[in-house]
Amino acid sequence: MSNNASSLSATLLAGIMFAPFVNAEWVKSEVKDEMRGSVTMVFSQTAKPMNGGGPNATLMVLDKKDGKPGVVLHLEDGKVKGCPKPDESLCNASIKFDDGKVREELFASDDGRQLIPTQVVAFAGSVARAKQVFVELNVSGIGTRQYKFDSGALDLSIDEGKQLALLGYQLGKRYPDVGPPLQKAKSEGLDVCYVGDNLSGVLGSEKMQKSTLCFFDGFFYSAVVIPGTKAGYNSGAKYLTSVFGKPDPDGIYPSWPNRGGKLLDTDTRRASYFSIGKKSYSEPFIIADEIISPFVP
Repeated sequence: MSNNASSLSATLLAGIMFAPFVNAEWVKSEVKDEMRGSVTMVFSQTAKPMNGGGPNATLMVLDKKDGKPGVVLHLEDGKVKGCPKPDESLCNASIKFDDGKVREELFASDDGRQLIPTQVVAFAGSVARAKQVFVELNVSGIGTRQYKFDSGALDLSIDEGKQLALLGYQLGKRYPDVGPPLQKAKSEGLDVCYVGDNLSGVLGSEKMQKSTLCFFDGFFYSAVVIPGTKAGYNSGAKYLTSVFGKPDPDGIYPSWPNRGGKLLDTDTRRASYFSIGKKSYSEPFIIADEIISPFVP
């Protein structure tokens, strides 16, 4: 595991040695760094398997008030089967926030017992917003076990990253009373999407062939934009580069921001253009807020 992942895990485990007090379902502790004169807040919660016997799991959130909180999922007296993957420091676990979809999340791990989500800041942001967090792990020698953490509101300091706006709507911001002046394409409970054709001002100045903007509980969480032309693609790529910087040069397809080979990703918003090889301008830009997206059913 990379040094930053290992140090995060070590700091979290050290944090639970401090005298805690209980606030709702979370146990809160302080880790003091005397040399740097800083204090880190550690929130931890332990859950038993919901479906049979097996080891307890502890979810820990670390907040240094620097905008980039950390998370560790610790499995007591057991390990996740096949974790880490051969020749990698990575493994998968199934996660669900509230009534959202079950998602396969990628975690960094050296030993299959301490797992750190690779999209660590976005994951922490989702935990802070969630009422409940469900985790499913395939425990070696036991089988699949599910855990539920009653999150409640955590007061975390989260840097939500670069500001990205489409048609004047900022990604990740809540618009509870009004959506864009476009045709409603989907309305399923709290999930509402709007669509428009040949619109300017979506990604740069050029018109886009088709633009779909989606809101969950009023939060603008996702956009799918088809440029339709080379000029539209260039306009979109230029705008995204102006927000995030140059895309990942080693990726299969253009994606923003460039992770630079880092194991842990502290960005909470991202964009990709899903065209492999020769560009077809009928493929979409896909833009998402990774804190809000996991809540969508």
